Amino acid sequence: MKYNRSIIFSLTLCLLANPANGSNFLREQRIAKSIEKHLVIGQAKWLEANGEPFLSIFTETERESLQGVIILHGMNAHPNSAEVIYPLRTQLTEFGWSTLSIQTPVLAASASYADYLDILDEIPPRIEAAIQFYKSIGVKEIFIIGHSFGAMMSVYYFSTFKEKTKLRGLIAISLSGEPQNTVNPLKLIEKVKSPLLDISAGFDIPSVKNTRKARKLAATRGQNTAYRQSEITEAGHFYRGAETALVKKIRGWMHTILNP
Repeated sequence: MKYNRSIIFSLTLCLLANPANGSNFLREQRIAKSIEKHLVIGQAKWLEANGEPFLSIFTETERESLQGVIILHGMNAHPNSAEVIYPLRTQLTEFGWSTLSIQTPVLAASASYADYLDILDEIPPRIEAAIQFYKSIGVKEIFIIGHSFGAMMSVYYFSTFKEKTKLRGLIAISLSGEPQNTVNPLKLIEKVKSPLLDISAGFDIPSVKNTRKARKLAATRGQNTAYRQSEITEAGHFYRGAETALVKKIRGWMHTILNP
């Protein structure tokens, strides 16, 4: 039987763009290429996870340092987002921290938070690739910083995968504690044994603001003595105008972990 090549090609593109129970690879690549084209500060580094390339932005500190952070953005954001991500990836370098902001898997623009929970398993290989990149250039002290859904992905990684011992700790910025579908963030927090700084904003979204106490209790149940909760009172979910305070709080906590 003969098949029309154009039909086969179209079907292949559809499968790549909308894989069953998977992220939208073609949309991600379009976003990544646009970011790379307009990048001013930092270097585009294409890493690989599960045989597929993904974009990261490496910004190296000018100080002599073996310290680095991996930064994970939230939904409908990217590794160079002006809010939260860009200030972190550029300002932390001033204090001796290199930064690697990675592109996380994306879905359609209309996808919900619950939809993104279905692709959590796609992020650990990317974190592993980021760790290996840092190891290849001699960086030894590594933390993860995640904002919003990026915070969820960070907690998921630390709670689920044995390789977490390669990392010194994580900073979860505006982490939702509300259970969704089959994922309960509070159960994940219970499993995290590494140092965890849980930052939220005074005017954060309800799913973050209303679950502060529950998140702290989850860490207590998990007997994580290195869990700390902090609030930036005058900020909102995207920390507009509070970027300096956010950077100061994060770098201060990481310094404390490395110098107890």
